[in-house]
Amino acid sequence: MNVVSYNGGKVHTMTPGQEEHPYPLCRGGGMNQNLTQFRTIDAPLTCKTCLTYAERRKSATVSTDSATDEGETMAAEKNDINTPEGKATLEQIAANIERAASLAEAENVEALEELGAETEALITSLRGKDSIKAKKKARDDWRAAATVQEKPKAKSKSVAPKEEAPPVKTYDQFEGVQELVNLGAEKVVEGVQLHVKASAMAEEIATIGFDMWTLIPNSKDLPDVMGDSDQAKKASGALKQAAGEALARSGMDAYDAEKELEKLWRLVQAKRTDVRAQRLRNLDSDNEQAQADRKRFAAVLKGKPDDVPASRWVADQYNTSLIGASERDAIEYHIKKNDGVLVLDALPARLRALVEFEPAMLEPKSAAELESPDVKLTAAVDVLEAAAKKVGKHFSAEEIAAASDEVRTKERERLENIIELAKEMLKATI
Repeated sequence: MNVVSYNGGKVHTMTPGQEEHPYPLCRGGGMNQNLTQFRTIDAPLTCKTCLTYAERRKSATVSTDSATDEGETMAAEKNDINTPEGKATLEQIAANIERAASLAEAENVEALEELGAETEALITSLRGKDSIKAKKKARDDWRAAATVQEKPKAKSKSVAPKEEAPPVKTYDQFEGVQELVNLGAEKVVEGVQLHVKASAMAEEIATIGFDMWTLIPNSKDLPDVMGDSDQAKKASGALKQAAGEALARSGMDAYDAEKELEKLWRLVQAKRTDVRAQRLRNLDSDNEQAQADRKRFAAVLKGKPDDVPASRWVADQYNTSLIGASERDAIEYHIKKNDGVLVLDALPARLRALVEFEPAMLEPKSAAELESPDVKLTAAVDVLEAAAKKVGKHFSAEEIAAASDEVRTKERERLENIIELAKEMLKATI
């Protein structure tokens, strides 16, 4: 089934399992479907990316055996060493290794490098039971055959032969190292993919937190989108505590549960400004979420001029930005790469669409502005606050008083220096 934006545009392949909320498989509509809504359509694909994926899926289809009585079929995994295709690949690898020996003897380094790249691609493609052993043997055989042996030089009768220095071995010539490099790279890719999933999950949790806050009034009796009220903070704490209790009931080790919960919670906190900015930007849209949010912010939108977008009006009332912290970091990254100038064409499409909400970002920035006093002050206070919280959590006045006189005298001097620095910072903020 295919999908297309309600605003029109290219036809995409629908992500499987998204019948209720159709969404493109290629993510062509942006990472947050609150920005762009899609509907199913019975029309051919026009998205180049989706067409490319479709071609790859078609070409990757493996021929199947005859259907069983139930209509089931079995497909051999591509390049499984126990299938005819895999055995043919092993034979080609063996032939390449035999040819490598001849090229090495002829000292044809260029042809040897080209054949080496081709052979490594074949080895990497092997799959199935015992494929790791087959890969290791093939790489060992290749190294043995492809090593260019130095030809012995004719000895001079009048000059004593000089002792030759042993050849320097590169890391991939040590047995098993290249195999571990490839295995490690695969695990790193898996780890990065898991981190991306965790980041997406953190954004979902932050969205739940945003919805929770908007149901709680702030000091002005308006939806507390900033989470500043005491009850909003307590609600967030209750959510985190409930998660910790659920982890404890699951039988997870208490230490692991606490550490992993803290890691995920930091991700959630980092996503909060992005979620808030996304929801406020979405107020200008005409989807179901935007309609519900405009009702929720009815009191805030009261008195809004017709020529001011709802997103800008609400953001200004709360003195917040329409671009989240990590979104801004991504844009600032591209600004720094272009010597302080924001080049729209250099931005990914998802970031390019954000700039219209903050036109001032198009103005050239100097290196000093990119490291402004605002940025430095906030970073310094963040460091001090984090350190103070850690000290308060793990140390007590009684424990400090129980330390030896020598240590207390030494550390007192350091504490006084820290306090003086904090006083100077505090004085500068008045």
